[in-house]
Amino acid sequence: GICISAQSTAKINNGLIKDNIASTDGTTASGYAVNQEGGGVAVCEGSEVTFAGGTIEGNQAYDGGGMVVRGASTVFMTGSLTVRQGVVDEASATGVFKKNYAYHNGGAVYLGPYKGNNVNRFTMSNGWIYDNEADTGSGGGVYVSTYNGIYLLGGYIDGNSAQQNGGAIYGYYSVVEVSNGVIQNNLAELGSGGAIYAQNTEVKISNGVIQNNIAT
Repeated sequence: GICISAQSTAKINNGLIKDNIASTDGTTASGYAVNQEGGGVAVCEGSEVTFAGGTIEGNQAYDGGGMVVRGASTVFMTGSLTVRQGVVDEASATGVFKKNYAYHNGGAVYLGPYKGNNVNRFTMSNGWIYDNEADTGSGGGVYVSTYNGIYLLGGYIDGNSAQQNGGAIYGYYSVVEVSNGVIQNNLAELGSGGAIYAQNTEVKISNGVIQNNIAT
């Protein structure tokens, strides 16, 4: 896939990042582990990425099948989509995480642990996180680990699955804020929180739609 590091700034406007696998050993210059993380995109070392268009699809990793965010980095997911009767028109959607696979946590996105307070941030104002899988772990859509934050301002987190907890979002000692957008049709197969599972996490829900999620 792609590695964006060392306080870089990047914008993804279009194109396809597909079928990449993170499986080799490696660390960044500052020593943050990137081994088996972020099959499609790795964002680390204080970098900033705007994901405005295109598709990140079918990538694989141990954690973060589509993307890993580490080392005080920030991701803005904008994109666009058309919704008809509550269903996203796939042909119209851009800024999409789709069918990515993590063996462990974070089918689409994994925000890795880091010392400090809320240092990695993932802000989603539009776009689609759809049909991603955390095979043996948690956070089918997004896994938010220690001191990091996810901010859902819009878009759809839809049809993701985790074997354990948090079909859409798993928060661990982190921040999860939902002020708009839709979280629907997600599945926690053997655990809790079909939509959101929060452990020692600050959760704020002020608006948006959370519907048709299942924990079995």
